[in-house]
Amino acid sequence: MIDEDSVPAIEQDELLSRCVLSSKYVRAATSGDLTTGRVKAGAFIPHPHDDLSVNRHQSSSLEEVWQLCQQVARLTNKNLYGRAEVSAESFTSQGLVVKPDPIRRDNSEGLPPNPNHAIVVSWPAEKSAQLMLAQNIADGSLLH
Repeated sequence: MIDEDSVPAIEQDELLSRCVLSSKYVRAATSGDLTTGRVKAGAFIPHPHDDLSVNRHQSSSLEEVWQLCQQVARLTNKNLYGRAEVSAESFTSQGLVVKPDPIRRDNSEGLPPNPNHAIVVSWPAEKSAQLMLAQNIADGSLLH
């Protein structure tokens, strides 16, 4: 994990994960196996929020990346259907901005610390415009 007191800027080629917490965001492969499918655009739409929450992979083991998604699922009382892996460039090439947003140990929301947390901002206000960008991002993502 990243040191929360020394959070580096996000590089274009840096891998990010979006936790997939609904089966409606998974496009199953022809075999019907959810784990080999693709992610639908809806997994990347921030609406009704202004930002989209993602986790950085930097300085993390694969086990830690999965643990973060499992933690998100527990906190939101939802099932984890996988994680969509995508580069920061997939967002920035759409005119969006990816910013570090570490959740510190001493946060006021009572959330568990997550120094690898980041947010994607600068989304258009209209949901149809968000969907168009999200589709491009989903096309470049991989479901794990």
